[in-house]
Amino acid sequence: MSNKTNSGKNLFHRSGFVQSVVLVNGLIVTFTAFLIFNYFITEMTASQHRRVSSQAGELLVSGISNLEDTMRLITSIMVLSDSNDREGLVTQLKANVPNLGNFDQLLWLYEVSAGDWQYKVISDNRLRPGYRLVPDKEIIGRIINEKSFQDTGLHLISDLKGMSYVEENSNPKIMARSFAFVKTIKSGDYSKGVLIGVSRAQMIFNKWILSENNIVSRLTIRDSKSKNPLYYMDRKVDKKQGQVYSYSLSALDSEWVVVMELFKEQNTKLLGNIPYVVLLFGLILTAVGTLFLDGQTNPAATGYYARVAAGDVVYEPSTGTIAQVESVDSNTQLTLSAPGLGGGAAFDIYRGNGGLSNNKQGQEGFSLLVGTAGDLTVIPAASENPVVLKNVANNSYVPLQVIRVFDSGTTASDILALQ
Repeated sequence: MSNKTNSGKNLFHRSGFVQSVVLVNGLIVTFTAFLIFNYFITEMTASQHRRVSSQAGELLVSGISNLEDTMRLITSIMVLSDSNDREGLVTQLKANVPNLGNFDQLLWLYEVSAGDWQYKVISDNRLRPGYRLVPDKEIIGRIINEKSFQDTGLHLISDLKGMSYVEENSNPKIMARSFAFVKTIKSGDYSKGVLIGVSRAQMIFNKWILSENNIVSRLTIRDSKSKNPLYYMDRKVDKKQGQVYSYSLSALDSEWVVVMELFKEQNTKLLGNIPYVVLLFGLILTAVGTLFLDGQTNPAATGYYARVAAGDVVYEPSTGTIAQVESVDSNTQLTLSAPGLGGGAAFDIYRGNGGLSNNKQGQEGFSLLVGTAGDLTVIPAASENPVVLKNVANNSYVPLQVIRVFDSGTTASDILALQ
C-alpha cells in the first residue's frame, strides 16, 4: 500500500547547494581554460608575426648594406687605380667584384673634357624588365646641381626622369619604382666621375616574400625624402584578418617607411578555434553535470525540486512512524511506502542511505555503536533482507556495515551510526 502526503509542514534536509557548486566551479574552470588557451594561441600567432616582421626589416637592412658595400668597393678600386685604360678597368671590375647582380644597372659616368660626359656600363641586366637609365644632359645637370661631387658619400635618388611606379606582377600584385645609388669617386674630380647603381626593392627580398613567407599579405615601402612609393605587394587577403606592423629604417641619406600586413595561415586559424571548442565543450559538460546532479536529487524533475527523491526517509515524530519515499508525484505530493502517514502532522524528511530506487544502491552503509545492550534488527549493506543480531553488548561496535535499523525487533538503545 501507499500513502499520499502533502508538503505543508515539511522540514527539508536537501537543497540545490551541490548543483550550485558544480555549476559555479564548472563555469570558472571552463572560462579559465578558455582564457589560457586563447592567450597562448594569440601569443603564438603574435610571436610568429613579430618574427616575420623582424626578418623583413633585417633583410632590407642587409640588402641595402650589400648595395652600399658594392658601391664603396668599386669606387675604392677606381680611386686606387692609376691606369688611364677605363675599358680595361671596367673589364676587371666585371670579373672580380661580387654582387653585381643586385643592380639592374651599374654605370660609371665621367667627364672627358669640359662639358663632354661619357659613361661605361659595368653591369646591365637587360633581361630584367623595368627602368633603364640613360645618362643625358638633364640627368648630368641634376647630379652636378645637387652637389654630389662635393663629397664622397652615398646618395639615394628615386625621382630621376623615367623612374615611374609600374606594375611588375599581377598575382600577387606587385608595384615597383626603381631607385639609384649615387657616389662620387673622388670629391671635386669630374674626370674620375661618379658611380650610379640602379636597383629595386624587390631584388632584395622578392623571393623571401613570395616563396618563403606567404603570410605577408601586404607590404608597402615608401621613400620619406622624395615621398615616392618604392614597392607595393598585395595578395588581396581580407583586411579584417591582418595584423599591421610599421617601422622606419635608414637608407643612405634618406629613410624608408615600411608597412607590413600579416594574416593568419590556415593551420593558425584552426588553432584559433580551439579555445572556443574548449569553451563550448566545458559549458556542455557543466550543464550536463548540473542536470545529472539535479536528476540524482529528483529524477522526475517535478515537485520538491532539488530536495526530495525516491529512497528518502519520512519520519513523523508525533507517532514515531517511518516510511520511505517511493516517488515524487508533484510539487506538493509524495507517495510513501507506509499507510497512515501524513495529514496535518509535521514530519521530517531525511536523505536515504543509498541511490534513487531503493535504500541499498550505491551505499556502503554505517558502523553502529550500541550504548545500551539488547537486540538489533538491521539491513546490512548490499543486502535486501533484515538480520537480527542478538544480545549486542554495552558500548560495542556491530561488525557489519548497516543501511537501516528497524524499530521493530530492536531492544538495544543509545545507538550511534558512524560513517
